[in-house]
Amino acid sequence: MEGYLRKIYSLPRNINKLSVWDIDDTLFKSETIRIIILKNNKVVRELTTSEWNSYSLKSGEVADFSQFRDGKFFFHSAMPLSRNLTVAKAALESPSTMMITLSARAKTNNKKMFLEKFKLYGINMNLSTTHSVFAGGLGMQTPKAKAFILDTCLASGKFNSVFMYDDHAENLKEFLNLKNKYVKINFNAYIVGTNGKIKSFE
Repeated sequence: MEGYLRKIYSLPRNINKLSVWDIDDTLFKSETIRIIILKNNKVVRELTTSEWNSYSLKSGEVADFSQFRDGKFFFHSAMPLSRNLTVAKAALESPSTMMITLSARAKTNNKKMFLEKFKLYGINMNLSTTHSVFAGGLGMQTPKAKAFILDTCLASGKFNSVFMYDDHAENLKEFLNLKNKYVKINFNAYIVGTNGKIKSFE
């Protein structure tokens, strides 16, 4: 069983809220990180995370996410979105809330340095009520992959409220589609704009 599910099923009863945070362009700005698009083993373009969200691979193209797996690169290059980190930290400190980060990244090659970046801003991702989840290895488009992971979280029956923060509208739309399956759970979606500000998403 994935680590985040083990933690969920071990939660005490008083924890009944789930706070879900994207990382790139939501908690941190990674101005220099790029998805490399290759064709015939040659670089044809380099995309930012926001550009990748709306990009469709063309025939013969493959995406190289190696920069996103590099925990050391993340530690040294990611710039904090301080206001959003403050909101995430408040969720973490709530006695009734579990907090997870849910990234489109694949698993990092240096988890220690990756998580140390969060710790610098007061967010300990090694608690029994926190976990970093990576959707990049599921072989699905990001919105479907994130919704799949959240579906498994909510199926535990542990939560009566869930809050999702993300910079990509399609991820939030797929999340809100789960409302039809979990009618007794209160769903809350928030989008992070290009200016880094959090707004309610409907």
